[in-house]
Amino acid sequence: MALLGKVLNQFKAPLVEDWVLSFNELEKTPEFPMSLALRALEEVEEAAQGDEGELRRCLLEDVIFNTISSYFYEDLIRAIGENPDVANELLENFSERTEKMDEEVALETATHSAFIENENHCDGCDYCDRHKEFAHLIAPWVREDTDNLISEYLKAKTLHFAIEQIVFDVLPTQVERLEAVSAKDVELFKHHVRSFVDRKLSTV
Repeated sequence: MALLGKVLNQFKAPLVEDWVLSFNELEKTPEFPMSLALRALEEVEEAAQGDEGELRRCLLEDVIFNTISSYFYEDLIRAIGENPDVANELLENFSERTEKMDEEVALETATHSAFIENENHCDGCDYCDRHKEFAHLIAPWVREDTDNLISEYLKAKTLHFAIEQIVFDVLPTQVERLEAVSAKDVELFKHHVRSFVDRKLSTV
C-alpha cells in the first residue's frame, strides 16, 4: 500500500481519490476492511451462542461503538489537514491516547444503547444532544430485525477499519500534500465505503 501511495502522489490526484483507490485495491486481500468486518461479525455471532436477543444487543452496541470511534479518526484527519507541519506529533499523541479514547467511547455507547433500548427515552445524560445520530437504530431494535442490525454493523465496522487504514497506512505516504486534506474528503470517503457495503449486501 505504501508503494501505491507514492505512485499516486506523483500524479497529484485529489486525496480522496487516493483513499478510494487504496480501499478498492485491497478488495482481494485479507486486509480489506469489509473482509475484516465480516470476520469480526463471525466472532460476534459465535459469542452470542445462538441467542438472537444477545446477538442483537451486541450488534447494537458495536454499531454505536465503532461509529463513535470513527469520529475520533475523522477528527484526527481534519486536524492533520489544518496542521500538517505537526502531523507526526498528532499521530503519536493519538496512538498514545487509544486506551483512554476507548474508555470514553464505551461510556458514551452505553448511554446511546440505553436510549435505543428505552425506545427514544432518556432521563438526561451527558450525551443527549447526540442521541439523534443513532435514532435510526430504534426501529430495527424494536422490530427485532437482526438482518438490519447486521447491515448496520457491517457498514460501521467496515468504515472504522477503512478510516483506520487511511490514518496509519495512507496519510504517511502523503506528507507533502497533507495541507490539502479537508472535511469534504472525509465525507466523500465515508460515502464511498458505505455505498460499497450497501452494494455488496444487495447482491447477497
